[in-house]
Parts: sequence; C-alpha cells; structure tokens
Amino acid sequence: MMTCKQVSKGSAYKYYGRQVAVGDGRRPRGKSLEQAQEEAGVPPGVWMGRALPAVGLVAGDRVTEGQMRNLFGEGLHPDADRIVADRLAAGDSPAAAARASRLGYRVQKWSGIDLVFRPPGSVQVLWALGTPPVEVVNSFVYVEVWSLAGRATGGGYFR
Repeated sequence: MMTCKQVSKGSAYKYYGRQVAVGDGRRPRGKSLEQAQEEAGVPPGVWMGRALPAVGLVAGDRVTEGQMRNLFGEGLHPDADRIVADRLAAGDSPAAAARASRLGYRVQKWSGIDLVFRPPGSVQVLWALGTPPVEVVNSFVYVEVWSLAGRATGGGYFR
C-alpha cells in the first residue's frame, strides 16, 4: 500500500514533524516530538546513507526536530545552530557564519511528493501478534529494507 502527500513551500519539516515522524498520525499541539513518538510507539528517526559524512552527519544518529526544521524548512545544514555558534566564536562575521550553515535555498514553491510504502495487512498482523523470535526477524528485515533504500538513494531520513 502507498500513500502520497505533496510537500510544499517550506512546510516539509512541519509535515514530517507533525505527521510522518509520529507514525502518520497527528501530533497534538504543544507536545514535543520525542513525547509524541513515545506515546505513539514510534522509534525516533535516524540519519542514514552514504552522503552523510560529506555534511558531517553520522549514520544512526537521532534526527531532532530542530534538524528537520533547519534542513527541510530553511535549506540549512541540520546542525546549523552549532555551525553558526562555532563560526561566531572563531571570529567570523554574522553574515559569514550564516553562509557557512547554508546548504541550499529555502523552498519557495513546492519541494516534492512524499510517497510512503506500507507492508500489507498480513505482515502488520504478524508484526503485532508475533512471538519474540518473529519480532526479531521482522525488525531485522524492516531495517535492512530501509537501509538498502538509503544506500540506493545516497542518504535520507529513516524512521
């Protein structure tokens, strides 16, 4: 099964943080991402892919809400706040520090379409009702499939 959602005009991080990162539900207003994920039983997202070292990220590190805002909302490095603080401490001007954290441009129109693939219901039932050994196998297969997808695309966000 697949769902499709157009992500537009700087709203990608809001869409990911309010819906996708909490299991495609709707995150209640005022709840932190971590709290909503825990209540929904959704593990936190982690960075993965071959391109991560090029921007100083480490595969397996947790994706924070601020990182999603920086990257998907502003076109900044996920760790832009740290980069700017480090550059200012090193004596750079505010403008130079801000330039050092920019990866691209803020999305002005629409950025793309989010396609979400889900396993068939029978696999979901097996996951939910399986014995501990079945859960281990399901988890391994799930992580491997998404790991392969990340390697094929050169990076991305994994949940």
